[in-house]
Amino acid sequence: MNASTLSLSRQIKFEIILSKSTGGPISEKAATLANKQALIDFFDGKPPAEAVGLEGAFVFAVALGERNTGGYGITINSISQATGGFMAGTVFIAWRETKPSGPIMEMLTSPYVLFRASDLHYATQIIFAKDVQTKQGESVVKQRVEHFAETGKVRFAGGEIPIPFFSPSRGNSEGAEVMAHSDNSFEEAFRKAAHLLLSDQTASHPDQMTVIQVTEMGALYGGIPGFVGKKYVKVRAITD
Repeated sequence: MNASTLSLSRQIKFEIILSKSTGGPISEKAATLANKQALIDFFDGKPPAEAVGLEGAFVFAVALGERNTGGYGITINSISQATGGFMAGTVFIAWRETKPSGPIMEMLTSPYVLFRASDLHYATQIIFAKDVQTKQGESVVKQRVEHFAETGKVRFAGGEIPIPFFSPSRGNSEGAEVMAHSDNSFEEAFRKAAHLLLSDQTASHPDQMTVIQVTEMGALYGGIPGFVGKKYVKVRAITD
């Protein structure tokens, strides 16, 4: 999934600042390298010398993990940002793994890539979406989500600042999760999930407020008849 599935979005320019076939983490991962500690954590405590000092508010990294041969790589397809709807501010990073073709070298590799969004100024969350080709030739998207808004903050180039992220609640359901589907849009799936979550609740005090938090979103393709192209959103509520 990427922001093109939403009606309001913009493409974000980016540049590759470091791409290597060795020296990356031993497991597949994707992250924002907002500071020095994030850089260290991404590389499992041992960042290569060429990566030191490249961290920044909107510097991102993707790693494939350890591979038994050469020839593997990472392609960043696009970066886009939702500019409207309940996901406004969300950044979608679409990437895919490239596999060996032709003669390959038998050696351990651990490819990774660091890249910078050059015209991104803020983000409420980051969604890394990996495009995976199945044996049947179908395209399946796997996601990793960084929720900045779940702590009531938005990431800006200059740091993080609090934002209002509340909606009226009719009860305390902290920790509960609800998932809803829609054939049309993520916005509709969100409205359904929020309604289900709050419809049978009773407020513990008159001015109770609740954060409605998106914990997962995606789309179902193939498999079960009737679920082709269904979009889903999973939410939970956190009350004050």
